[in-house]
Amino acid sequence: MDMTCATCQEPWDHHHLLHDLPWDIWDGEDGSDSHKTVLDFKSGPKTSIPKEMRSGLEDEGWEFGRTIVAVLKCCCCGDNLGCEPADEDAGIRRELRLEAEQILGDDLDGLISTLSSVDNFVGD
Repeated sequence: MDMTCATCQEPWDHHHLLHDLPWDIWDGEDGSDSHKTVLDFKSGPKTSIPKEMRSGLEDEGWEFGRTIVAVLKCCCCGDNLGCEPADEDAGIRRELRLEAEQILGDDLDGLISTLSSVDNFVGD
């Protein structure tokens, strides 16, 4: 299912976010701290982002809610330094993602399902 960026509405496949994107912080060295961080994330419940991973992904232009599927800003957003929202509803989309995380707690599958359609309720 696609998770869209709250800011620019770029679609991101949930599988990519959960399984591929974490490797973007890996320094390429087996056994390094970044390697262990990614392996721990991938083997865990994925209901929160480790601080080291969050920091590395922020350096690449990403911003998330508590989970890696709640995309608040992505690497496609403008210049990634002062990304302007695609429209005035970006703030609403951002808040919907954060509220969905609060309501669904650790139900990652439910969150993915909800976030795949949450933007259908904005701007109507």
